Amino acid sequence: MSSLIVHGQILFSESFNVLLDTTQKVMGSITPELKIQTQKETLIEFNNMTDMVIRLKKNSLSIANKIEFNKFGSEVFLSGGYVYTKFRENLDKHFTIEYFAQVHWAEARGLAHRYSAGPTMRLKIIKKPNLGLFFGTGPIYEFEEWNYDAVQDEHLPATLEPITTQHIKNATYVSFKHHIFSKVFIDLSLYHQAQYNQLFSTPRLASSSRVSYQLTKNLQALVMYQNIYDYNPVVPIDNWFHRILATIAISF
Repeated sequence: MSSLIVHGQILFSESFNVLLDTTQKVMGSITPELKIQTQKETLIEFNNMTDMVIRLKKNSLSIANKIEFNKFGSEVFLSGGYVYTKFRENLDKHFTIEYFAQVHWAEARGLAHRYSAGPTMRLKIIKKPNLGLFFGTGPIYEFEEWNYDAVQDEHLPATLEPITTQHIKNATYVSFKHHIFSKVFIDLSLYHQAQYNQLFSTPRLASSSRVSYQLTKNLQALVMYQNIYDYNPVVPIDNWFHRILATIAISF
């Protein structure tokens, strides 16, 4: 079981557990995380992510949330997080429809709020008990509100009013998952999001790579690398975002 990793600009939905050929009714995990990140000031975060997948006959319901405790410079506060749900129809078919909704708030790069929802057409190119290759695409509605908390002083505009955007976008992903020897799990995914009139000119691109090792029935060691490249950030932050995570997940 892997935890859903959501970053403000891209929803890494394929890092959430996918039920392959299994009859297990409920799967879930709790993943604590400590992160130190240098940006405008030093950011120290303690996060806890919880996710669960419930199998409903041939369908599935995914629920996930995250709460962040942050220390930004000298200020300590309880801030960011998300709530995410996804309903996936007929897990046994090679072509399915999935529906998701997300609320995200107080993300460290300056994303104050994000709301998104939409359907995705999902194709199972390869579907085996220990191997899966998936492709998904579909429209999403996206609302974002950005502030300037993560913008370097020299790039700050004269007016610091928050910027809001809302768009209908196309969201596409390719995902590869492979259990090796029953204890090692590899999870790779690529993402593309853009407005329909700017599909290739100013997209948001992202990738997620994860290797995990099943230590015991309920403990999993994992290392994950994720990145985002935004051709046109809403506020003047760096186009690139990189994230490396090494942790122990408690699964059930």
